[in-house]
Amino acid sequence: MDIQKTVLVVDDSTTNRSILCDILHSDYTVIQAENGIQALTKLKKQDKKVDAIILDIIMPEMDGYEFMDKIKQDKTLSQIPVIILTEKSDRGTEKKVLESGAWDFVPKPYDADIIKLRLKNVIARSQVSLLK
Repeated sequence: MDIQKTVLVVDDSTTNRSILCDILHSDYTVIQAENGIQALTKLKKQDKKVDAIILDIIMPEMDGYEFMDKIKQDKTLSQIPVIILTEKSDRGTEKKVLESGAWDFVPKPYDADIIKLRLKNVIARSQVSLLK
């Protein structure tokens, strides 16, 4: 029996976090954070391993780009796959978030099936990488 994976959802919008939790709760344990600072705190205090992060790029206090810079500096945290969510779906934004270290990119509004598939894929790729 597979152990349920844990996903950290980081978004300053309560509504967006709620939508993502509704999409993911049947397949994943979901932890929430309102911004990058809160997310880093939760990642460092977390007893349970976080298998993936779904991250909004535009947030107050610490945006997604700064969060990505911070986790790159931590050997353990840098191994966690990150999917970026953003309202801007242009090629420039997609390129910038992928260059920041994100594993994937999902534009808003959310498509539940696409989010689930991309999340499943990045977690699987991450597990294969860890085995190597």
